[in-house]
Amino acid sequence: MTLHELGLKHGTDKANYHDFCKIYDKNMNHLRNEKIRFLEIGIASGFSIKMWEEYFTEAEIIGVDILDKKYLESNRIKTMVVNQEIENQLLNIPGDFDVIVEDGGHTMLQQQITLKVMMKKLKSKGIYVLEDLHTSLPNFAPFGYGCTELNNTKRLLEDLIGRKMTGDYFINEDEFSSLLEIIESIEIFTTSTGSITSCIRKV
Repeated sequence: MTLHELGLKHGTDKANYHDFCKIYDKNMNHLRNEKIRFLEIGIASGFSIKMWEEYFTEAEIIGVDILDKKYLESNRIKTMVVNQEIENQLLNIPGDFDVIVEDGGHTMLQQQITLKVMMKKLKSKGIYVLEDLHTSLPNFAPFGYGCTELNNTKRLLEDLIGRKMTGDYFINEDEFSSLLEIIESIEIFTTSTGSITSCIRKV
């Protein structure tokens, strides 16, 4: 089954609402049967982490959430309670990863702190997925995501692509430069539903 089909099977909004799975399949299919370490940040009811477990047949899968989700654990899935706004808690997630999917709280602060910290824990040539960049759009601001014209995460990624910091982000200029040193490429995708995601590759 394709990732999209598995997403529909497990009921994750990555397939049935955002239409992200087709993008991820193209970018991750080469890892499908490899012994990788996979991390998902923000696992909610577990629909997507069960999809990833079935898709990545040999992967060790870690899921972290601000709430205890031990009921989702299996032979290949382990969970941790992590507040993604606290850098030390992110750094305490054990080991490095081939793939990191960031589907946490979606605020600008959370997305940017997590990107800054977790790119350090991504293996060389690894893939970092920063989801739900549509929360960077002005019409999402009233819902409490902390988005402004100058601080939003989509703009930060565009600045990283352009290699020049133009906004007032939740990372400083030194941290921006450190990201530039380890990022090989960034692709931003808008789906037919208007949802936005990205794939960031490490050097």
